[in-house]
Amino acid sequence: MVELLACYYLYLLPILTIKFILKEPLKNYGLGVGKLRQHIKWYILLLVPILCFVVIVSFRDDFSSHYPFYKLAHRSWFDLISWEILYLIQFICVEFFFRGFIIQACRPAFGVNAIFVMIVPYMMIHFPKPWLEASGAIFFGLFLGVLAFKSRTIWGGVVVHISIALSMDIAALLQTKGLPQQWLP
Repeated sequence: MVELLACYYLYLLPILTIKFILKEPLKNYGLGVGKLRQHIKWYILLLVPILCFVVIVSFRDDFSSHYPFYKLAHRSWFDLISWEILYLIQFICVEFFFRGFIIQACRPAFGVNAIFVMIVPYMMIHFPKPWLEASGAIFFGLFLGVLAFKSRTIWGGVVVHISIALSMDIAALLQTKGLPQQWLP
């Protein structure tokens, strides 16, 4: 839960910085729609093989023991849905911080190399995760970074991230304790 709160600060602090220090519109930092429609096929191309990969790795013990983070998610639909809402909202914060704030703030000084500036801390937040996911974060971060740089929006990355996270939790539950059988705990 502490990690979720920290992620929400990844959203709040940059917004305050953009609004009150940089005095720029938030849409310049990926919160607008940008050129999402022109790049949607690339987001889909990224998402489909990763979802297939999630199904395959869901049979691994390191994966199914790691997800979902909330260990009582199987207890009831209320637990699962409440957890997923909190968990999935934080991906807006993560995408905004890494693919919105860092890339767009570094764009004037570093150009396309702003993507590489973003990849290092993005990769580091994945260190505690299973090694396949942690190492995959480098390529995933690079691809999402390129798309955010070109499209000037975070929303495609948000949808991809949410789709992957939700499928990982569901796949892990199906491999271990199963989906909830009751509505309330």
